[in-house]
Order: sequence, then C-alpha cells, then structure tokens
Amino acid sequence: MILRRVIQHVRKQEWTAIAIDFAIVVIGVFVGIQVANWNQELADERLGHAYALRLQADLKRDLLARRELVDYHAAVLRGVERTDALLANPRSDAKALVVNAYRASELNYRATSRATWDEIVSSADTGLLPPGVARSAGEYFAIDSARLTLDGLTQSGYRHRVRMIIPHRSDRPTHLPMQARR
Repeated sequence: MILRRVIQHVRKQEWTAIAIDFAIVVIGVFVGIQVANWNQELADERLGHAYALRLQADLKRDLLARRELVDYHAAVLRGVERTDALLANPRSDAKALVVNAYRASELNYRATSRATWDEIVSSADTGLLPPGVARSAGEYFAIDSARLTLDGLTQSGYRHRVRMIIPHRSDRPTHLPMQARR
C-alpha cells in the first residue's frame, strides 16, 4: 500500500508527500526495532531472574548436602575417638574396636549441584545474572571443596591400613545421596 502511494507521488512529482511517506516508513521501522529491543531486554531479564532462582535452589541443595556431610564426618570422627579410646584400654572389646576402627575409615561425597551454572556458562548468559552473582557463583563453582576433602581422606594412611586389614568389596564412593561408605 505504501509502495503504491510512493509510486503515485513520484509520477506526480509530489516531493512533500514522498518525504512524508519516507518519514513514516523510517519511523515505523525505528519503532519496530525499538519494540523488538525492549521485548528482548524483558526476555533477558526474565531469563536472568529464572537463572538466579535456579542457582539459589542449587545452592540450597548444596548447603543441605554440606550439612549432611558435616554430620556424617562428625560421626566418623566419633568413630576415630572411640577407636583411640579402645586402643588405649588393653581390655577393650575386640568387636567394638574393629567396628569403630572401620567406621573411622569411612568416606562420603556429594557432588556440587552445578547443572544450572554449567548451562549459564555454556550459553554465555552470565551477563543476565544480577550484579555480583556471576562472580560469586564462579568463585563458588571453581572449587569442589567436598571433592578436595574426599580426595584428602581417600589418601589417608590410616584408611589404607584399616582397609587392607578389613577390606570391603567397594571402597569407591558413589554419587548416591548420603550413604555410609564401608
């Protein structure tokens, strides 16, 4: 429709009308682009908010897992203390000594919940997160402290000695939720 009007104005050499039609087209294109940009900004804002909520849920799961690991390792430490006390007593119960010595060599691990973070990084959407969140999350996910703890405990001389004396068919921890590793 506009093209037909422009052609008519050119044939009649109505330059003012041509300028007005041209201005309408330019303004229409500008407004259309601006609206598309605003919609994209709103979509990015919604996506950033959704990412932040998902990260928050992941971090809450991690916090719960770390608390469970602290409780688990506290029980293992009690096994260490009981073993030490039983070793100090020459008349201690041999079965209790074996049970506690073995308990003192147990490990547990829970991987960090990082699926959301990996998705954000792989899609290059870190800029959509609220200010400071990307940096803080990057620092958090850079180091798996539970894995470092597990690796350190796995290399324990005590654990190796106990597990050589009292082996178990599977001394490798799995990624299952909080199970005793024997």
